[in-house]
Amino acid sequence: MSADSRASITAAQRGKSRGLCHADAARGIAALVAKNRQQLAFSPEACFDALVGLAGVGLAAMPPAILIASAGLPGVPPKNPVDRISRSRRVARDPALVR
Repeated sequence: MSADSRASITAAQRGKSRGLCHADAARGIAALVAKNRQQLAFSPEACFDALVGLAGVGLAAMPPAILIASAGLPGVPPKNPVDRISRSRRVARDPALVR
């Protein structure tokens, strides 16, 4: 985990901010493990459950419409699924972003 990630979690635990974790992070964790790019002491599911179980960290709401929209972004969508979802959320907030 990066230093920035650790700092964000610490701030959330101290009540200075609220950390939100996207459910697709679970897929990302599992993909890294499956590709042998990350080794964990526990299963990906247990690690994700531990993350969202930390004080001050919660699971971000993700409406199905956003996930569906992320599959059909105009132009050249990002390769990373999380980046596609982030872009579809921004477009949902401001449709003028679609060009």
